[in-house]
Amino acid sequence: MKRLLFLSVLILALVGMLLVAGPVAAKATRTELTACEYDAGFDPDQDIWTFPGPNFHLRDRIHPFHDYATDARVTGLVNVVASGNFNADGIGTAWGTFTLYPDDVSYGGYWEGTWVGPDNQPEIRLVAQGQGKFKGLELRETLVWDAESIANCPAVSPGPEFFPISGYIEGYILDPGQ
Repeated sequence: MKRLLFLSVLILALVGMLLVAGPVAAKATRTELTACEYDAGFDPDQDIWTFPGPNFHLRDRIHPFHDYATDARVTGLVNVVASGNFNADGIGTAWGTFTLYPDDVSYGGYWEGTWVGPDNQPEIRLVAQGQGKFKGLELRETLVWDAESIANCPAVSPGPEFFPISGYIEGYILDPGQ
């Protein structure tokens, strides 16, 4: 009987402690951002094109860009690897990977991600995971290149290179908390 009473009191005490303490959860932080992306040139001789019938395929094009963002963690050089399948009218889907290296190396981090450009749409959706000191962060962006959107950006990059505008980006960095 004493043992049953002891176990009952112990269980009630543990349940009471859980109710008082409540669940503990870190709060995620979402940092909104915008950016202008500029074409930093590429070497067309390294492209791999195939022409099955009237269609054409691109594989593993390496294309550098430079982003100027409202968040310095995503302002920097973007190395894109692109592939795509297109019909004779140039309509198709493109996809690939990218690595973004911030200009400010003191951050000690960079981004690695994937992207897809859906059929005949003026947008690309990008998702990246933080690396180095950005580990645990996630970057989500949508890049658009319609005339109205790119009007938000100067026609050439603000940097010393003066690259032409490539697209306008809206997105966010998600920090899930610890």
